[in-house]
Amino acid sequence: MFHRGFTFGVICIMDDKGKIGYGTSPFFELPPQITKELLEGKGMIELGDVMDNLIGEKNTKQKLGAVGYFTKGVMDRKRYYVDGLTVALIPFLNAGLCFEPQIYRDEEQKEETTRLTQENEAGIHDAGYMTQI
Repeated sequence: MFHRGFTFGVICIMDDKGKIGYGTSPFFELPPQITKELLEGKGMIELGDVMDNLIGEKNTKQKLGAVGYFTKGVMDRKRYYVDGLTVALIPFLNAGLCFEPQIYRDEEQKEETTRLTQENEAGIHDAGYMTQI
């Protein structure tokens, strides 16, 4: 993997209580000339900028993205992130296994948190939840 460049997206979801879930998009190797340009830019250039220069278009990162270009349109930028978003939801769909028990300052906070959690869990298990994201 040395002297090679790879790209992937990181997804972080945080709820209003500070609980977090992480996911990533697929991981793929960039062509050497693109890796070289990114490294020579010393963090001052984005992959989208390099792609714009390569293919002679503007704002490719808002369209198919690099993944769309390299897969010849088989996967677009949106699809590239969907699986990462889905796995970032795992802790929320399995809260009892993934999140540590909460410490409450008083009984009132515990009751309010329990009520909100139950309402949230009811929404998460709604079949329409995933399509609303």
